[in-house]
Amino acid sequence: MYCILESTDLQEMLDRAPEGLESGQKLEIVSSAGLVAVVSAVPLSQYGEAALEANLTDAGWAATRVMRHEQVVEHFASRLTVIPLRFGTIYIDKKSIGQMLANQAAEFNSVIARLRGSQDCGVFIYCDHSRLIDNVASNSSAIQPLIDRAGSAPPGQQYLLSKQIEGLKAKEARDEISAAVVRIRETLDAVSEQSVSSPRPERRRTERGDLIARLSFLVQTSRFDRFTAAAECLAQAHLSSGFHIELVGPLPPYSFVAETSSQARVP
Repeated sequence: MYCILESTDLQEMLDRAPEGLESGQKLEIVSSAGLVAVVSAVPLSQYGEAALEANLTDAGWAATRVMRHEQVVEHFASRLTVIPLRFGTIYIDKKSIGQMLANQAAEFNSVIARLRGSQDCGVFIYCDHSRLIDNVASNSSAIQPLIDRAGSAPPGQQYLLSKQIEGLKAKEARDEISAAVVRIRETLDAVSEQSVSSPRPERRRTERGDLIARLSFLVQTSRFDRFTAAAECLAQAHLSSGFHIELVGPLPPYSFVAETSSQARVP
């Protein structure tokens, strides 16, 4: 199952839709309680619980299917308000899907109403720590006097002062990272409907620096230009301090769909 949306005439979109997860499998719809689920058949030999878990360890297999899943969701999300479902939401038959739609209709309708006219915009924040520390040191009222003292201190005292300086640099850099993420989020919250933060990412070095935060914002389509302009202003303002801000999207609003009981259900 790819996504859930309000019942409407989807024939034209189905005619133009990409294939399902498996080649040759066309998309179908299951309707119930005024809602529609977009689905396609998959073989239990590959998507049963144990088989799917094993297949997900194959990076090539998983990447191809995840991409196909995303293409289907984006196809419908480009014109309609959808509740996007994560890859691997599997039901044993259409009857089970229809029952699920009927049982959770009130919840799904509430989510659709909240997401209507909005899109998910991701903001990735990177930090060049060397550049940040240099910037912190040159602007710190606590660090500069210590640097001046260390320049003329005897060797033993110079060593102790250098340790103190490095400790202060690290602390002020951490404080500035926390403050910068808060400033960025507060500014973008003002031009969006809602925001969430992904779990703190593992330290990952890139040409832009270390990834320090991943934020997602629910943005009304009518406000997207304002949101983009605000993000670009923030990127310029923080660049000299060692921060790089990357805007990702717009995307289907995965980050703003509340967890439901519509999880994978296979034998």
